[in-house]
Amino acid sequence: CLVPLLHALRGRGLLARLSCGAIAGAVAGWGTSLVPTAVGLASFFDRPLAFGVAAALAINGSIGGAAFALFAALAGDPSRGRAPLVPWRVGAAFAACEIARSQLFTGLPWLLLAHALAPVPALAQPAAWIGVIGVGLALAVANGALALLVRRDARLSAALCLASLALAFVSADRCAPALASGDPGSIARAEPGAAARPGAIRVALVQPGTPRAALRDATRVALRLDQLVAVTRSALPADLVVWPENAIGVALPANESLLRDAVAQLVPRPALLFGAPVYDPASPTRIFNSMLLRDANGAELGRYDKIHLLPFTEFVPRFFAALGVRG
Repeated sequence: CLVPLLHALRGRGLLARLSCGAIAGAVAGWGTSLVPTAVGLASFFDRPLAFGVAAALAINGSIGGAAFALFAALAGDPSRGRAPLVPWRVGAAFAACEIARSQLFTGLPWLLLAHALAPVPALAQPAAWIGVIGVGLALAVANGALALLVRRDARLSAALCLASLALAFVSADRCAPALASGDPGSIARAEPGAAARPGAIRVALVQPGTPRAALRDATRVALRLDQLVAVTRSALPADLVVWPENAIGVALPANESLLRDAVAQLVPRPALLFGAPVYDPASPTRIFNSMLLRDANGAELGRYDKIHLLPFTEFVPRFFAALGVRG
């Protein structure tokens, strides 16, 4: 998907590459996520769809445009430089772009290049060792090699680069089961019908699909929890149940009794990992988007407060807060 942009960068100076990257990034942002972003923003802020479309055009266009403009500037002119190094220069530029997008201004690591491989576990497997950014780098290198095929003096280098990447991905897929140690943090893909490894746990992922209108209705909290419990029951037995972000829809610890009563209906009772808004009792205005882990007895084993918050939905930047804008 980067090959057309790389061809457009050929023979262009820095300003021209920045412009090409900005246009390509805006088009990519609109083409991949304009509709769901527009619908989501309109629903979240309870505004007309026209508001969501306008906001999505601005957000997706500016974020995508800025990211790809940075990539185009760093990648340089693909028609210049030593042929064996051009694909790796392209890959390094794209990785730097995705790292910046994931970290700056609280980070927005959506639609990274490696996410395209999620439906193909054999190709996504290297993420267990080199991370999502590393897989994206490899894909960008492949794009750089494909774009290099138009150079007669570089076709051999491009072919060797593509062959080495293919060999690396195939080797990663074949070696993954043997290298997965079972230690915390390691990943192994289970083959259909294969016996579970000693010490393995059964994890149930539960997504009730609660409409946003119901999440806003405080009178339906108990009903939402009953629906969540009913869906969870169908996934038992399990050692660990995972509920989604903001699963219970009410803040803790004030509503702890509601959660406790709901979980008591699960038999056998599993450990539970779930998301919820959590406030600091010493400073109730400080609210966190948190992930909590409870054991089968309800005791808290751990809690993680989200660090990279989403602007205008989980926090309001200081400049806009000073103007009276609320999230």
